[in-house]
Amino acid sequence: MALAKKILNVMKACRSLTYDSNNDEVGYKYVSAAKVNAAVNAALVDNGIITCAISTLKEVREFKNEMMATVEVEIRLIDIDTESEEFFMIRGVGQGIDAGDKAVAKAQTMAVKYAWKNSLLIADTADDPDANFNTQVYKSSAKPSTATNRQQFKAPF
Repeated sequence: MALAKKILNVMKACRSLTYDSNNDEVGYKYVSAAKVNAAVNAALVDNGIITCAISTLKEVREFKNEMMATVEVEIRLIDIDTESEEFFMIRGVGQGIDAGDKAVAKAQTMAVKYAWKNSLLIADTADDPDANFNTQVYKSSAKPSTATNRQQFKAPF
């Protein structure tokens, strides 16, 4: 079976995931990276596809007493059944903020999660950035915006 058909099977197996986690501090439900990875991994294994992920640190900057890292990840999907080692590449970008040493790891986790979700079109409404424009995932000293259009909104960092 060609790699494209195998990826279609993975997409069918992972087409929708239900919420499994809560962010009590900000007050929303979401699909965890662990749940996305588990669903995608099972579907990839079932279809004879292995992966290799390469992360590239794009930026690290200080934000108050924390560090914010931006990471780009490239994930190569390799068909184990073809002699030509047919592969397909997907990419994701993520950011992570942490006061300790976890900013890069958080950014990598986010990049991988959204690479899978966007490339395989995994549906859920919790992580839709357009669902609620006023949701602030990161609490800062900035006051919530009451702007009615996006040009007036200023990010807290």
